[in-house]
Amino acid sequence: MIVVLMGLPGTGKSRLARELASSYGWRVIDRDQVRNALFAAEELDYGVEQNEFASCIALGLARWLLGRDPERTVVFDGRPFSQSEQRSEVRRLASELGQPMRFVLCRASRRLIAERLARDAEEGGDPRARRTMSKVSEIARRFEPVTEPHLVLDTAAPPVELAAEVRRYVEAGAG
Repeated sequence: MIVVLMGLPGTGKSRLARELASSYGWRVIDRDQVRNALFAAEELDYGVEQNEFASCIALGLARWLLGRDPERTVVFDGRPFSQSEQRSEVRRLASELGQPMRFVLCRASRRLIAERLARDAEEGGDPRARRTMSKVSEIARRFEPVTEPHLVLDTAAPPVELAAEVRRYVEAGAG
């Protein structure tokens, strides 16, 4: 099973991914962690080229993991999946592997997103990542409509409740 967490920066995708891993043992592939592991700190620029390269590696990792254990659940995190082509890449992978997949769109109020981004910055987030409300607005303007069946979550709810809702959606076989 492949689960794709979509949404703007600060909507709680990573928080939800951590809860899914903790509660259900699902394997999270975080594109941001992949990028940060591939490049030395002084090489990181958080640009499109590095992000796309890390996304390719993340897809390859999912291919490897699911090829060895088709019964596991892999969760993609760390990318907004704001473009239809990005979602298509994962659909092609799922089709190639014969894996079911589910899309989950994480949403939060602008106030909550701003609070989360401010907290991230206080906790030592890299300023080169540009996790700002300006970047959120930029991505929101370019976010292509999600035409795939998907679950919409308001991530103001506690992570354990959100994870349970995702699990019910996955187990229901919708999408």
